[in-house]
Amino acid sequence: NSGSEDERGVLAAYRLVGRENKLPFWMGECGAKAAHCATGRRGQADLAAKMIAWVNHRSDYLGIAFCIGNEYDWARGRLWDYSMGHKPGEAAMITASALIDGLPYQAVQTGDANVQAGWFGDTYMIWRTDDSSSQWSLKSDKPGPWVAVDVVGATKPVETVGDALQFTISQSPVYILPLAEYERLTRTQLPDFSRRTIDANRVSIAAVTLRCN
Repeated sequence: NSGSEDERGVLAAYRLVGRENKLPFWMGECGAKAAHCATGRRGQADLAAKMIAWVNHRSDYLGIAFCIGNEYDWARGRLWDYSMGHKPGEAAMITASALIDGLPYQAVQTGDANVQAGWFGDTYMIWRTDDSSSQWSLKSDKPGPWVAVDVVGATKPVETVGDALQFTISQSPVYILPLAEYERLTRTQLPDFSRRTIDANRVSIAAVTLRCN
């Protein structure tokens, strides 16, 4: 949409007639028919994480809410559609809520037009805006070790090369943060990454959050 068609355009028109609404409430739809492709569920999860990051980096939004139909759509015969409930979209909301929601935002100039990144507290969130993947290097004076958390909460250690962290980025967001901060935010303790290899698919914020609650 153009600048006159989205919600900011609506607010601008509102001001033109001498009215003001400091806390607008908008309802909309996005990610409908997410099963259009084989990776639709992951795309739905990616979009939820990016929306949460977007609203957390602005000062003129109070928040964002998602309405989740907690049902399996396939059971009702809708073979090409599905809700977010009990699926990656819901895991993405739990993950973003734990790692970035409400934390101080600091913009990052990546030097690459196809890469979006920012700090939310001690969490570095990054993704590509195109369909490619690439290696990314991050230098930080914050103490390690560091972990990488994907959009649905799967966690793995981050490799250090010299004085920089090295990891892969793609159009699916990834969160990079110190292990100690991860444990503080999720109220849990991960296995010692320096001593043994773990199955990253078995370590997820979704499971941790549900257990803590």
